[in-house]
Amino acid sequence: MKKISHFPALPKTNARGFTLLELMVVIAVSGILASIGVVIFTSVKQSTAVRLAAENFAGFLRTTESMTRSGTPFDGSGTQHACNNDPAHQTKTPCGGYGVVVRSDGAGYDRYADLTPNCVTPVLLGGSVQSPCTTSTPLKDSTDLASVEAVVFTDSILMTTGRGVQVEFVPPKDGICVYDPAEGSDKTNCGPWQAKTITWTFGYGPTGSSYQRTVTLNTVSGAVVVK
Repeated sequence: MKKISHFPALPKTNARGFTLLELMVVIAVSGILASIGVVIFTSVKQSTAVRLAAENFAGFLRTTESMTRSGTPFDGSGTQHACNNDPAHQTKTPCGGYGVVVRSDGAGYDRYADLTPNCVTPVLLGGSVQSPCTTSTPLKDSTDLASVEAVVFTDSILMTTGRGVQVEFVPPKDGICVYDPAEGSDKTNCGPWQAKTITWTFGYGPTGSSYQRTVTLNTVSGAVVVK
């Protein structure tokens, strides 16, 4: 009777499973790496939110100036109306142009149309620049301002400097009026002879102290810069 041969035995190895201690170490290391990843992701998210908020505000300023310079009609209809109740001065655009005002709590900003300006184009008298734009009351005190667009921050964005500052782009092309409550008076500075650099600071958190970015506006060149 022929014997049935068996399969050869597999060689012995030293293979073994993970010990409980090894598993605990792996889980602990994985948890640490995951925590680090969450911190990095949160940091990137918050700093990006601040950067975008600053860039959006800079774009908002540029668009507002463009609306004044290009003669964008306020009501969209292009209807002519008298400026300053002067029948000889007919315009489709707001008489005082468009402006931007930052909210006093730093939580947002607004675009407005100045339908009856108290800041007008500068003139030359006696060889020197006169300043009819300088007024004893802030631009925002004008009774004929109309809201065009509002922006309210989300995601804990806050403006820490430049609160309450109002910038108005005066038609047709050569005026930028600024009201800054931090100056401690109601004086409104307008025109290239009132050289001024306005700075707005954006940040993250309840006090806006994290991941700060700034936006500056030069009233002479009109340049808007994000840093």
